[in-house]
Amino acid sequence: MTRRRWLLVAAVGGLLACTEWAGPRLGGPRLSIVPVFSTSGVTAAGAGGGTLLLDDLDQLRVIVLPSTPLLTRQVATTAPAAATRTPGAVVDTTVPVDAAGNAELTVPVLVMGAAQAFLVELQGIRSRDGTVLYAGSSIVLVQSGRPTPVDSVPVSYIGPCQLGTGCVVAVGPSTVPPLKQAASLVMTVTVDSPTGVPAPNVPVRLTNVTPGLIAVAPGLTVTALSGTSCGPARVAADIPGSSDTLRVDVDAPVTVPALLFAGDSFPDPVGASGGVFCGNLGAAGRFHVSVNGASGDVNPRYSPDRQRVAFTYRPGGAPLPPPNFLAVARWAGDTQSVAVSDTSAYRPRWSPNGKHLAFECGDGFSSDQDVCVFLDATVPLASLAIAPRIFLTDSVTARPDGPSTFAWDPLAPDRLAFARDILIGQWPSSAIYVANFDGTGIVQLTLKPLDFGTGFLQIRELAWSPRGDVIVFSAIDTLFQSKLYAINRDGTGLRRLTTGGDSDSRPVVSPDGAQVLFLRDRSCSLDYWRIKIDGTGEQQVSDEAFCDVSTNGLGHDWSPDGSEIVLVGAGPNGQYLGFMVYRLPAGATAAGYLTERLPVRDVDPLTTSNDMQPSWRP
Repeated sequence: MTRRRWLLVAAVGGLLACTEWAGPRLGGPRLSIVPVFSTSGVTAAGAGGGTLLLDDLDQLRVIVLPSTPLLTRQVATTAPAAATRTPGAVVDTTVPVDAAGNAELTVPVLVMGAAQAFLVELQGIRSRDGTVLYAGSSIVLVQSGRPTPVDSVPVSYIGPCQLGTGCVVAVGPSTVPPLKQAASLVMTVTVDSPTGVPAPNVPVRLTNVTPGLIAVAPGLTVTALSGTSCGPARVAADIPGSSDTLRVDVDAPVTVPALLFAGDSFPDPVGASGGVFCGNLGAAGRFHVSVNGASGDVNPRYSPDRQRVAFTYRPGGAPLPPPNFLAVARWAGDTQSVAVSDTSAYRPRWSPNGKHLAFECGDGFSSDQDVCVFLDATVPLASLAIAPRIFLTDSVTARPDGPSTFAWDPLAPDRLAFARDILIGQWPSSAIYVANFDGTGIVQLTLKPLDFGTGFLQIRELAWSPRGDVIVFSAIDTLFQSKLYAINRDGTGLRRLTTGGDSDSRPVVSPDGAQVLFLRDRSCSLDYWRIKIDGTGEQQVSDEAFCDVSTNGLGHDWSPDGSEIVLVGAGPNGQYLGFMVYRLPAGATAAGYLTERLPVRDVDPLTTSNDMQPSWRP
């Protein structure tokens, strides 16, 4: 029999009824009622996470009546006495509901003629006080001699504190000291009526958003499990029309920092298909930071304190060309604000001190792109849309055009480097500048035209070494060859790192400043490579041989301690049927690539995955 879930409008749960033909050996048509309480795809409570349902139903009343076009009934909102039975009912019975909200009942029915319609009524009952919390009805058609399509019975929440009544749920304690591993606290949950008077016996759903960090037991006991997480632990409480959140800091070593990635997976094994995700690599689970960002230029990025996530996305139904919106969300995904919608935004990056937020701005494809900066990125999320920001690159009036690439200075967190272009003859020539976040204190690092004997260089991407001593960049020459170059922070020591006829791009410097991870395209064979900062020791890292794949849709990064890397490779069904994010040892090479890589998101081989643009560091 096919099963399906029906989610209540109140986002508390649902019930399902379906019919099936049992065949002649089983005595003809039967109506099987299989109500399923929906828990939004999370695991059962007590197993390190999931959902707890407080003061909820434990019985299901099922009424089945032969239906005619004139038959209508008002569904009862109170449970009947034990001896009461609906006149003319094929069945009127109450069955127990298990801890997950499930119940099952099979009813033999008599079909008059080729088909017979039945009215199915369902009531979710809390037995201790007889309150009907959920009710609904639907007409189900049972056909003789053939399978009956699955049907559903819509169910609404009709218990105390319905949607729109103004009831408010609150969880406590309001202040919680950091929990050490294995330490516990007991939550409090209260529901107040609109007048502020406590409202007892209201069903409340508690969802453990961070199951890798804490466990929530049926006795409302919260226990710290680990220090590996996307941020503080979070338990969400919901009733119709109101929610509250308990946040707990876990005082334990973070062994494997969580990473961010964007993407989509269908059908998703946990019911959360696309957007921006936070992945707990040293513990169980991942969760949504945002449902936006399932595709396109997303590039999520942590703030230095890992409390906020900046990312870009193109809203559904947006015209062509975009705008590409810039959004900022709390790491837990409970708050989000669109910060930029009046210009296309790409690749946001926080300053090392977290005070400023820069991003690439412009239309995304013409030669006139800019670098935009929020002067104060510490304001409340809702205020970011009106927070002061500038076009930083407008401060260089002698070179009006150029790429929108930039990189923050690790040693001077209020300064950043960027590139500007000028035409020399018919060829653009780039120069690197450094300026304060507000456009003051401009210094031109490269005073002479960049030329290594193959024509003027036009810079594409900048990356500043975390040690602050070197700026690495990719640039294309007049022979249309893209290579990697490096320059010291004071503008001296300009050198070329890669040579040959391949196209090299997207440099990312390791945390110790010793190596560069980048993309190399060898005549429609795109893979990840690694090279030392002095231009020696080239090694191929992956063995994908991507062809006709945009580098914008891939992505790579180093772990914060430099021991691992993360990159985008082909999914289980091949590169043209999806992509996945993988972890590898920092020293991995193409020879062991397929055996050493570990997927960040576990996906069934029959699932299509489209994950991309991982970010492991702020």
